[in-house]
Amino acid sequence: MRNFWLRVVQALAVAGSGGAIVPVPAAAQTPPVLRGGAISESDYPGEALAHRHQGRVVMELTIDPRGRTTGCRILETSGSPLLDRGSCDFWSRRMRYRAARDADGRPAEGRVVQELAWMIDAPCPAMSQNGVCVTLD
Repeated sequence: MRNFWLRVVQALAVAGSGGAIVPVPAAAQTPPVLRGGAISESDYPGEALAHRHQGRVVMELTIDPRGRTTGCRILETSGSPLLDRGSCDFWSRRMRYRAARDADGRPAEGRVVQELAWMIDAPCPAMSQNGVCVTLD
């Protein structure tokens, strides 16, 4: 079996850097902010890796008032349903947010856009500032 190396080309957000801002529901006044999570080589979606699928996916995430992802919608596909679904599953399971806030400062539902690229023996594609690229060499 081949050994894989993980290289996160662009580090995950540090506290306060958040994701791309998208319009938030009327009840929310500030967007959610990414506050933590981790990536390892085992996070590459298994079936997609077995078929050597790679690419960049853009997801719109719904974040509940507890800072957990409750919804994921693909805005731009990687071209692989396995990679798209695996990206939503991974991000929803692993990443935590500081919830959006309403006008009174209370936690509210909000949305963010996140880019995530999975590459095998290939350079990372151009991405936004908050994009995350995982490469396996």
